[in-house]
Amino acid sequence: MTVRERFGRLGGSGNAPGGDAPSGSRELPLVHRLAMAYLLAPVAIWLLGWFHWWVGVPATALLAVGAWKALSGSWRWRRPSRTTVVLAVAAAAWIMTTPAGGVFTIADDWLAHRAILLDMSRGGWPTYLVDHLRDAPPLLRYYLGWYMVPTLAARWLGPWALNWAVPLWTWCGTALVVLLFARGLPTLRAALLAVVVFVFFSGMDIVELALREGVPEAVGMIRDRMDPAWPGDRRFGFVRTASSPMFLDYQSNTLTLMLTPLHFLPAGLATLLMIQLRERRRFLQASGIVLAACLFWSSLLSTGLLVLAVAMLAKNRNALHVASWRNVFVAVPLAALLALYLTSGPIDFERGWLWELYDDRIQLASDVLLLYATGFVVLAALLWRLDPRTVRDPLFVAAFAMLLVAPWYYYGTPRFSEWSVRFVVPAVVILAYHTARAIAVRRPGALALPTRRALLAVLAAGAVTVVWELGQVMLQYPRPLRYETLGVSLVTDTRPEIAGQRSAYAVPERLAVLLRARDLHEPDKGALLIRSAYDVYLRDNRLVYVARDCGPDDAPMRFYADVYPADPRDLSPGRAESSHERLAFSLVPRRHEKGDGCVVSVGLPTYEIARIETGRTAPSGGPSWEAEAHLKSVPSASEPGR
Repeated sequence: MTVRERFGRLGGSGNAPGGDAPSGSRELPLVHRLAMAYLLAPVAIWLLGWFHWWVGVPATALLAVGAWKALSGSWRWRRPSRTTVVLAVAAAAWIMTTPAGGVFTIADDWLAHRAILLDMSRGGWPTYLVDHLRDAPPLLRYYLGWYMVPTLAARWLGPWALNWAVPLWTWCGTALVVLLFARGLPTLRAALLAVVVFVFFSGMDIVELALREGVPEAVGMIRDRMDPAWPGDRRFGFVRTASSPMFLDYQSNTLTLMLTPLHFLPAGLATLLMIQLRERRRFLQASGIVLAACLFWSSLLSTGLLVLAVAMLAKNRNALHVASWRNVFVAVPLAALLALYLTSGPIDFERGWLWELYDDRIQLASDVLLLYATGFVVLAALLWRLDPRTVRDPLFVAAFAMLLVAPWYYYGTPRFSEWSVRFVVPAVVILAYHTARAIAVRRPGALALPTRRALLAVLAAGAVTVVWELGQVMLQYPRPLRYETLGVSLVTDTRPEIAGQRSAYAVPERLAVLLRARDLHEPDKGALLIRSAYDVYLRDNRLVYVARDCGPDDAPMRFYADVYPADPRDLSPGRAESSHERLAFSLVPRRHEKGDGCVVSVGLPTYEIARIETGRTAPSGGPSWEAEAHLKSVPSASEPGR
């Protein structure tokens, strides 16, 4: 059996839009059906887990009926080919270099990811955040596509399950992206070469840096920032000059996977589905459902996918199939429900046009032209020289236009535009897709060899960025974190703007009536103040600590609580200098009679309290974790109850 035939077992050639499915076969290739199922599964879990049964069950059934025709076909297990196994192992090696693999960690960038995973695992569904500054607990409102499956496992088995569920779920998505990316290439060598191009694909940031700073300064800057002891800003990406008020940069595929797998996975899967199935009727008839599901993974990313979807229909003889009842009666209501959820309590981020940030128009032109040249224009010119048909592909034209337009508008902050970074991820995938095929497949012609060598030089310059990014993780964050030992929460342990971005300030009534009821007050413990590894409740002017994992009976856990009064004059004269009162106590690790973990309570002072900070004392004497609750007030002893 040839390598091409082996690829046929996973769906056939990807060189033609329709693949090489058997003549007369209407079912989609298996790898494409798996990719669609991967994107749709979190939406089904969300509908069943967050909504009343009379909403979730019919909505999930309608989703299944709408996607059934695209997903139907033979699902029989067949022994995977050697190529499939090798590419799956390559995908595993790729994610093991990122925080999703569980070996390395990134303290700041992954803080919110871990907080969402733990809040959804330890709390109820729908997940409400604990915030006593608000009259009602805010609903977790974020792109939850990547989080749903790992947190479902953690809700069944406990937070420790995240240690394997997060890597496994991320590997499944990454393996599907890699298989789709290399699909249709004639040999294993060509497939592996294409994957190497995909992993190390990036703009020529080193060239831009050298042009700005000079070659010696650029080399020294990279060397210094690779040093774990370097005290400067450890921002991923290369340093921009102070005269540039905005980081104009397109992230590499590896960096996007490293920092935000929730954006990279749907971008890779949906984009490759459109490239390879653009003329398959079954896909077009359900393409709206796939795009609507991508809203649940990343709304900013979905705007880029929508541009590609329009381009997909250009010069498409089967374009009318997109107007199917599935796209009308399933995709539209699903998109409306997701839009209602995602816009409930939006944050007013800074936004504007690029030219508003520049006083010097020459500097503006210089920055943009450098981004264009080092990011994609030189690469596109080489691809056109190698094969003019590539740049006439409507999807390639749309991707090129997206890369041209994206930097002119910023959303988030001027120094890091969420819009320009997320919007272009599908365009970067398309550029990498055509580049990989230009490298992996030899083309005849007198100009082919020198053009191919020039293309390799461009890719080598871009690979410097990826090597530097991987080195940052491996050298500066070489330790894994176990989820069950973390006490992070979106409200207690992240920056206020992050917590606000990921929670709905006021759930619209039309959405609230659809969601399952959730009461954060537990009669036997009180009102939940802090959700962490050790949940903290407030009951009758006492703090109640509940630990799910008691541990060995001979290892008591030392806790402290710093109580800040609403009026500092309430403190005794001896404590006035510290502005708070510290309560110290132990939690004896013996299982509670009711079987709900270890429980201990401590009495609070009788004055009105504005804030409580609590933590667990580590063997070194400092806190091993910290959490904080801001309160409107805590009743005094003369005012029991809330």
